[in-house]
Amino acid sequence: MAPRSRQSPNELPGWKVWGLPVFAAIFSPWQEKITSMTLISEWFQPTLNVGASVIGPLTCMVGYMALNGSSRRMKRIVAIAALAAFLLFLLACLFTKYFLQSTSMTSTVGSHIAWTAWAGTYLFIFMSFGLSMVAAFQLRVR
Repeated sequence: MAPRSRQSPNELPGWKVWGLPVFAAIFSPWQEKITSMTLISEWFQPTLNVGASVIGPLTCMVGYMALNGSSRRMKRIVAIAALAAFLLFLLACLFTKYFLQSTSMTSTVGSHIAWTAWAGTYLFIFMSFGLSMVAAFQLRVR
C-alpha cells in the first residue's frame, strides 16, 4: 500500500482572496445586531458569564480527552450532535428569554424553575459549542 502524500502547507489557497473578506462582507450589515445581542438577562451578569467562561474550556478539555482515541465515525457523530445541540440550546435560550419577558408568572416556583432553565440553557450553549469545535478539530487533524 502506497503511503499517503501530504497536502501542501497552504491547503486553502483561495482563502486569503475569497474567504475572510467575503465572510466579513456578508456579516458587516448585521455586525452591530450580532455583537449587541443578549441571550441572558442582565440580572444574571456577571456570575453566569464567569460560569460560562469556566464551563466552556473545561468541556473542551474533557471532550478532547474523551475523543482522543475514538474513531473518525464517533468523532463525526459527536461533532454533528454537539452542533445540533448548540443550535437547539441557542434557540431555546432565545425563546425562553422572549417568553419570560412577554408573560408574567403568578407562581414563584414556576418563575424560579423558568429562570433556572434559562440559565442552564445559557451554560449548555457554551458546553455544546466547545464540544462541537473539539470534535470537528479532531476530525480535521490526521
